[in-house]
Amino acid sequence: MWKMSNKVKALMLASVLFLIQASPAFAHERWSVDQDGQHAGESHWLDWPNLGIISGGLLLIVLVILAQRSAWYRKFELRFEKLQQTLPKGLEWRFVAVLAAVMLIAYAVTGVFLAPDLLLPGVTVTVHSGAQITRAILSGDSLLYWNPSTFGSLAQLLLGIVLLSQASFLIPGVLILVVALPMAVFYFAPDLLIDYVVEFAALAFAFIFFGMGASSLDRRIPTWLKLDPSRYAKLPILIIRIGLGLTLVILALHNKLLDPNMALTFLDTHYLNFMQLMGFTGFTDIRFVFAAGIVELAVGVLLIFGIATRFVAAIVFVVMGTTIVILGPDELIGHLPIMGIVALLLYRGSGGFRLAPQLLTGKNIPEDRTNRVKQASHTA
Repeated sequence: MWKMSNKVKALMLASVLFLIQASPAFAHERWSVDQDGQHAGESHWLDWPNLGIISGGLLLIVLVILAQRSAWYRKFELRFEKLQQTLPKGLEWRFVAVLAAVMLIAYAVTGVFLAPDLLLPGVTVTVHSGAQITRAILSGDSLLYWNPSTFGSLAQLLLGIVLLSQASFLIPGVLILVVALPMAVFYFAPDLLIDYVVEFAALAFAFIFFGMGASSLDRRIPTWLKLDPSRYAKLPILIIRIGLGLTLVILALHNKLLDPNMALTFLDTHYLNFMQLMGFTGFTDIRFVFAAGIVELAVGVLLIFGIATRFVAAIVFVVMGTTIVILGPDELIGHLPIMGIVALLLYRGSGGFRLAPQLLTGKNIPEDRTNRVKQASHTA
């Protein structure tokens, strides 16, 4: 097996430490600042320092590819593969469902819809007298004047209860697609929704395909539709991995690289530019936002192509945990589903369909062939 040199190991360690220090890269800036922002019109310049940051992002991807080719990474993966043999099948998806349910129920009772910055208006329910109720029924009018908060809260509460009960995964997945996301599109501006659509759509499709073989209730649906659940067994992990990767790419582009307004406003009140704290006073907030965006973009690309998924998931888990500790309960509740997804990818890996496995895993390295010859000679 191909071995890493000490220089490569040192570079990888530096990359991991940089990712942990750059934990604000994975924060949702819009959850903590006014939606108008204070830095409208500011943008990045493609100068030499930013070109150096882009090169650092490319180097990060190369180092992760090298990590996947190493012997220790294979040992790292084998630990989780052995763990899968001792734990119940599907436990990881049930864990994700519980975390998603907790978030949905919490938002249902606090007037939030799917994310902290998607705030629903207050509930308005009018109580009618007996005569008013009779007239309303005869005229076909509604007895209750519902508003977005009423529908949004009930939808989230229903989804949360079903997911928490584990009675079905397929039905909540369908409800997210046909009820929750259309409601979000109807009530909120596209600029707010763009950060979340892919995340929840991927979660919904993953629940649908996982649910086909997960519970007795869900198994009846593919039987009725004459579908074979085994044909779709590999799709949930693939969908959720690519969905998380695309979500990180969207967050990097939308909130940091193309429009740094919100990220800069976030840094005005959260002093997280650790480069200045380390003495690099020339590393301004806007340059820090650019670096954070490049890091988030690189991690998203690695997940999309399934490169060293467990290694990347482990780093993201630590980085998000650091972000939650720094920013508090809102960050925790909003990131519960993503934390569950990251834990799932750490446990299960890429789930197949990754980029150029023969190139990235080192299976065709001459040293591998030498080891196989030695093993064959020893056996003989």
